[in-house]
Amino acid sequence: MKNSVIDSWKSAFKLVNFVAWYLIIIVGAFYLLPMIGLYLEDRYDALAKPAKLISIISFFAAIAWCQIKSQSAKIKDSVQNKSSSQALTF
Repeated sequence: MKNSVIDSWKSAFKLVNFVAWYLIIIVGAFYLLPMIGLYLEDRYDALAKPAKLISIISFFAAIAWCQIKSQSAKIKDSVQNKSSSQALTF
């Protein structure tokens, strides 16, 4: 009986701890993201036109690179899974 009460208090503490950290992160994100956005917008407006073009191209190039890496990892995993499943069927 005593152990179950202690375990329930530990579970409650873990839940409260998780909710507190979750709220801190969410509130921080909602507070900090607009400030970061305003700062970046101000810096972006201060750039010259060629620098703006380069920054936009590099942003989309980074996204494309991440997508290509993700797809190649998925393809590599699927090839390895097929080869391992074929090895098991023999």
